[in-house]
Amino acid sequence: MPENILPSSPVLNPVDTMDVPIASPAPKKFPLLITILIIILTLLATLAIYLFLQVRTMALNNPNSSPSPISSPIPSPDSTSAWQTYQSDEHQISFKYPANYELTESKNYVSIISPLLTATKGYELKDGELKMEIYFNPSPKGDSLEKWASELMQPGATKMNDAIIGGQSATHLQFGTTGGDVYLILKNNSRYQIAKYPVVTSKQSEFDQILSTFKFTN
Repeated sequence: MPENILPSSPVLNPVDTMDVPIASPAPKKFPLLITILIIILTLLATLAIYLFLQVRTMALNNPNSSPSPISSPIPSPDSTSAWQTYQSDEHQISFKYPANYELTESKNYVSIISPLLTATKGYELKDGELKMEIYFNPSPKGDSLEKWASELMQPGATKMNDAIIGGQSATHLQFGTTGGDVYLILKNNSRYQIAKYPVVTSKQSEFDQILSTFKFTN
């Protein structure tokens, strides 16, 4: 009986047995713009959550808190509103002075003096007291502040910085510590001489306020 002959296996070519690499699909790439957009949205969401938590924490810590009202600035009152007013139509000036000052007036002179610290005293005023005198005299032909000041200069007198009084330039002279401060003004063909005693006084700010109200009315 003939032997069963198995079919011989086919001879494989060595080339056929080599592993053939299988190409994997290329990963998908998001466009750069989409990536940036996602990052921005993430940051915004994080910030929103943070702010919400902060507001919630403040509300829990201050359950009765309310916005503070904004106060409007209060205008400072006029410190000279209760003062007396002196006005001279003849000499065309006006100024204010404290109501408790004593005023003396004559044809070419006016003075105001604060309450004295002592009932009886000598001529010289003390610190804490104040006297202001104004003299009115005609201005000679060719007059000037420099010429007038030179007439008054004497040993111990000092020319201080010029000032502006009633919108006019004023020459400021100081005559020692007891001679007083003098301000010279030329206006309306007249000499206006303002003197203050004593030179050093705690009422200096009050004197400055009086000068600030000084006006020429013409």
